Order: sequence, then structure tokens, then C-alpha cells
Amino acid sequence: MAKANRKQVRRGWALWIIDLLILVIAFLFIAKLKPATVRIYLPRYSDPFYVFLVIWSIISFVTGKYFLIRKLRRKDYLVMILLSNAVITGIVSFAIYFLGYYNFSRLIVYGTIGMATLMELFFAAIYTYYLKLNRKGFYYEGEPEGRLLEPLKSRKERKRLKEEAEAKEIDEDSELDQTLIEASSQEVHDFIVKYVDLNSPKTVLFSTTTLFNIQKLKRNNAEAIINLKRINDVRHLNTFFRTVNERLIEGGTYILNAETAEERRRRLIAKYPPVINYIYLSLDYLLKRVAPKIKATRWLYFLITRGNNRVLTHVEILGRLYYSGFELIREKEIEGRSYLIMNKKGAPKNNSNPSYGPLIRLRRQGKDGKTIGVYKFRTMYPYSEFLQEYIFNLNNLQEGGKIKDDFRVSPMGKFLRKVWLDEFPMILNLLRGQLKIVGVRPLSAHYFSLYSDELKEKRTTVKPGLIPPFYADMPETLEEIQQSELRYIEAYQKSPLKTDWSYFWKALGNIVLNRARSA
Repeated sequence: MAKANRKQVRRGWALWIIDLLILVIAFLFIAKLKPATVRIYLPRYSDPFYVFLVIWSIISFVTGKYFLIRKLRRKDYLVMILLSNAVITGIVSFAIYFLGYYNFSRLIVYGTIGMATLMELFFAAIYTYYLKLNRKGFYYEGEPEGRLLEPLKSRKERKRLKEEAEAKEIDEDSELDQTLIEASSQEVHDFIVKYVDLNSPKTVLFSTTTLFNIQKLKRNNAEAIINLKRINDVRHLNTFFRTVNERLIEGGTYILNAETAEERRRRLIAKYPPVINYIYLSLDYLLKRVAPKIKATRWLYFLITRGNNRVLTHVEILGRLYYSGFELIREKEIEGRSYLIMNKKGAPKNNSNPSYGPLIRLRRQGKDGKTIGVYKFRTMYPYSEFLQEYIFNLNNLQEGGKIKDDFRVSPMGKFLRKVWLDEFPMILNLLRGQLKIVGVRPLSAHYFSLYSDELKEKRTTVKPGLIPPFYADMPETLEEIQQSELRYIEAYQKSPLKTDWSYFWKALGNIVLNRARSA
């Protein structure tokens, strides 16, 4: 496997060098078409052309244009060239028309891109045809050298062969231990065997991103499911996790691995030279982390990547797993990947639309015990809401009733909380009559369960508010918070307007003068 990967990298760098030569030839050819001589254009365009080469190279690497190993058909690779060059054309057009770089010839700029694209398409067609003539085909990513697809097969037939290859059963005469070591490493094997019995007939070992292979298992039958493929390459991740949940017995074990965003960051920074590595990292994050979240660009992300190599934060990975009915037993980073031991705790959550965008709607306890959706700007990573009990058990509470060292909060989220912008959308709830200006804080079901029975009952008799009594009394412990809310409710029931008026000015004084904050 390592040998195949090294071969892939060498081929990628070779194609990059060829591509740079194509660009130079295209530039010189287009420059020859201008009335002036090439000698006049070379000094003027040399520095901008170097910058253009860097941009061209970075975009091409990010979109995977130099890695034929990921493509199964000639048409796929030709489309990849067109998409990559279209992105580059967009960047260049933005620089010309919006950043004011008007003093460059449009013929030379767009002519160079167009000519280079035609030459790339011609070269790619010849190269892929050569591979077919020599029956070399394309490797599957991560497969050992020698396991090749027959390039002349139909697309449907290739898909069937891939599924059969991934689902191929282990030889009865071979040991599952040895197979696991060969497919991963000794360290991975030693970590996994602490939690599953590899000799059990109900232990299933996969190396797949295809949902079909999981669906072939009997429901509620497997004691342990081990998947050696990283989940970053699974397209419909929630459906994949939920299907694994359905195939496991209650209390069954699911072992998976992933490259977290932080692990990916370290790998890319070490892989590329200084400066280029951070430029590449930024573009990689935009394409494979930001683009999938936005409806307008989601189609482009899946068209270019086919859902592979997605950037996933550690929090989102755990959140998706907890959402799918699992709980974490143990995790360990091995060779730049996080291996997670999960236990099937129950059925997946019924929420069919978990929050993912910048504006979120959180389920909170309202008046008369009704559940309301409270709007806020996202301050935590996606799927964080499904980790509240896990985080509480891990870190407990700090002063003020907040969860201590809550790693679910993103860097941007910390800023939003500090300047109070995260709670601004709650005005929508105020206008809908679900909240009032002063009142007890709208709580999640888990946080509500921590309160005393007496306070739970009294809380449901009043409407929650934007400004809780916390900011008037400034309690430090959960017990003190409960006492503060109980005093407010009892006073409010006797004199609603007077109580809210008094608490409003006390809270405002602490916020303005004492700089009290929500986090």
C-alpha cells in the first residue's frame, strides 16, 4: 500500500512539472500572436506570470487534478481539468475586474489559460488512452499495486467489481489478526484487540466507504464492526453511521478512524514548503470545509471531490456518532489518524435535520413544559448539541454554571459570545412571544434535568427571558443559580412588572459596569 501511495505521489509531481511546461509554452505561443515581439512582453509579464504559476499549481493540487489515481474514467479526468481551470479563470477575472489589474492584455491572460487547457485536454486524452492500450487502468486510492480495475469495463461493472473487492470475505484459513495488521499496522491491531474479540464469528472487518457493504449484514446481529477506511471519504456519513447502528447488537462495538481537521492541518503544513503550505491549507479549508456547508457551492464540492477527503473537526465527528446512537469508549491518535472505539448506546436520534449553518435553532424548555426553538448564531462546531451530556460528564461545571473547558466552542464562537452577538437572533423568539425581556434562561433538556424537582415545576409556570436573573445576582455554582432563579420566580408571581423592572436594571448595571458576560 505504501509503495502504491509513493507511486501516486511521484506521478502527481511529474504531471505538475509537465503542466508547468504546458503553461510556459501556451504563454509564449499567445505572446507571439501579439503585434509586439516576445522580448517586449517577457520583462513586463515575468513577475505576474510567476504568481500565476503559483496560483495555478495550488488550485490544481487542491482540486486533485494531478492525481489520476482517484479517477476511474477518461471523461472524469477531462472534467476535472475543466473545473480546475474554470476556478483559476474565476480568480484571475476577479483580480482583473475587481482588484484593478487592468494593465494586462486580456488576450495574453485568457489566451494562455485557454491554450493551456486545450493542451492539457489533449495530453490527458493521449495519456489515458495509452493506459488503456497497456491495460494498466487506474488504481483505487489506497489499494496495493496490482489490484487494478479493467479500464474497458462499463461503469456499472466497475462499480460492482469495486463493491465485491471491498466486501471480499477473509479466507477461512487466514487469521483475522494477521489480516488486520497487514491492512493497517501492528499499533492499530494492538489498540483494537483490547476492545473486541477478533476470533468471534460476529466480529466483522471492513475496509469500505460503500454503504451497500454494510447493508448486507443482518440487523442486530454483529457484536463488533471494524472499518479501516477513514470516514472522511464517506459521502452520506449520517446514513452510514445509522446503518452500522442497525447492524450491531445492543451494546455492540463500532471501531472507526478519521483524520480530524487538526491532524489534517499538521499533515499539510509538514507536506508543503513554508508560505505555500498555509495558502494551500486555506484553499483546502474553503473547498472541503466551507463549500459543503453552503447550498450555492455544495454541488461544486461534490462534483469535484465526489464527497471524498472531507474536512471534519473532532467535535463534528463525535457529534455525528452520538447523534447516530453511539457513545465514546476510547480514542487514540495513531499515525496521524484518530481511532475511535464506540459503543452502541441506543437508537439514532429522531431529529432529521441537525443544525449545520451559522444560524441555529436550539430545542429549549419553554412555558408549560413546551419545547421551543431558540435562535442563536452558531458558536460551537456542528453537531455539538448532541454532546452536551458527554461534555458535562467529562468536564463538569465551572463558576457561573457553564461547562468547564468546553472544546465545542469554536474560535469565532468565543468572539461572538464575548461581544454578545451570539444571542442577537433571540429577538425573533421575543417577537413570536416565546420569550420575554427578563426571565429564567431557556434551558436544554439535559441542563433542565440537573435542577431540583421544586424548581422544575415552578420554572414551567413562567416564560423564559432574554436577560436571566443570573446577571442580577451573579451566582457562581449550580446551587446558587437555582436559588437565584427560585427567588426571581417567587417575586415575579407576586409582582410581575415590578420584579422585571428591578431585575432589568440590576442586570444592566452588572453587564455595563462589571462587564458580566455569557461565557
